[in-house]
Amino acid sequence: MAMPVVAHHWQPIADLPEDWEAMADPTLPALAEEWRKGREMVGDSPEIRRFNAELLREVAIETGLIEGLYSIDRGTTETLIRMGLIKEELAQGIIDRSPDEIMPILEDQHSATEGLFEFVKQKRDLSTSYIKELHAHLTRHQPTTTAMTSSGSRVEVALLRGDWKQHPNNPRREDGSIHEYCPPEQVASEMDRLIEMHLAHEASGVTPDVSAAWLHHRFTQIHPFQDGNGRVARSLASLVFLRAGWFILNVSRDERENYIDALEAADNNNDNEIVGFFSRLQYNWFDKALTSLSRAELAALDGDTIIDNVLSRQHQRSGVVGGAVKIMRIEYDIIEIIQEKLEHPNGIDPKFFDVDIIDYSIGDKKKNEEQKAVFKSVKIEGNSEGIIGFKIYDFEIDTRGVMPFAGGSRHGFKHIRYFEEDRFLINLNNGHKDEISRFERWFEKTWLFLLLEW
Repeated sequence: MAMPVVAHHWQPIADLPEDWEAMADPTLPALAEEWRKGREMVGDSPEIRRFNAELLREVAIETGLIEGLYSIDRGTTETLIRMGLIKEELAQGIIDRSPDEIMPILEDQHSATEGLFEFVKQKRDLSTSYIKELHAHLTRHQPTTTAMTSSGSRVEVALLRGDWKQHPNNPRREDGSIHEYCPPEQVASEMDRLIEMHLAHEASGVTPDVSAAWLHHRFTQIHPFQDGNGRVARSLASLVFLRAGWFILNVSRDERENYIDALEAADNNNDNEIVGFFSRLQYNWFDKALTSLSRAELAALDGDTIIDNVLSRQHQRSGVVGGAVKIMRIEYDIIEIIQEKLEHPNGIDPKFFDVDIIDYSIGDKKKNEEQKAVFKSVKIEGNSEGIIGFKIYDFEIDTRGVMPFAGGSRHGFKHIRYFEEDRFLINLNNGHKDEISRFERWFEKTWLFLLLEW
């Protein structure tokens, strides 16, 4: 009997390339900061709790679905995400196994994902013992897995939970070729190397998108468990994102093909695809989160309340109020103008583009100087996608203005350009009404300019 062809030979895991920074998405840290500031302002609101709960349930469903553990139709999936993991609702759907079999798996995946938050909260370092605990939790109600005999036959065998594999688990492809993973006798040493390199990445400040993608892919190259490696890998990537205040990694059924392609590119020493894939997923969740925040929470607050909250925090930190009241009220009126005019543009067919206000928060941070920012942008969709926006800068009491920007990319709007030479500077010497009129004139010409730049 002829030996199968090995399409991919296993090699010990490699560290990040020296130029890893070129793979990082520079827009994500800014979005993360906007999300952090927005959450700080609204607190633990019902809308934020709902958003997080639905994301957790979606991850719990999709992580097993893309592995083929079960099949659940889209309508039922949406119901379970919205209403909760309810067995009676699952039973009404189009599924390939009994609800009594599927629901415990979903609950295990849900509680294991919840446990990631607690792990991060406790500030624990990643270890092989925790990875084994995570695997045992995720597979608690998975008694068996599929194995392949030497003759190529598939058989069901008992699943070894929470411990490294004892036999090779190299999958056979449709063409009969073999994809090699780490041999069982080298798993322990390779996992130790994985942890050591990952902790070095954290210590040296590797960005979350690059760090998570590297950890996920190198773990899958080792494939240390008999089964359940994909679920564990996505959980490990989620740990990296959660430590940074980002979102759990959620790979849906619609993204499965792109996900596999990106992992295969990394198998061939090209990490750019998997980093870009993870970055795009994070961007999409920041988009949804900030939209939820702006529409559901900030819309419920009147302008005076928003301004008073910001001024109160500013006063506690620096004691500087004075002329800030006047300029903050100008800024708030500017925000309303931006929203109104972008939703109802003059002289532009509304079919030309769709407006989606994706970011809106007020806050401050200190680096070398204090900055308060209101970030408001729109996503334009047609034959391609782009983004235009206006950011309010507050560097000092007397130097504040609105910065226009534009960019476009198929994967996360990476190429954003700020037009500092065209910014609008607020002049406190003018009356409030005159200054708002001046801004409206500036806006009419500037947003059309941004469309052309995009």
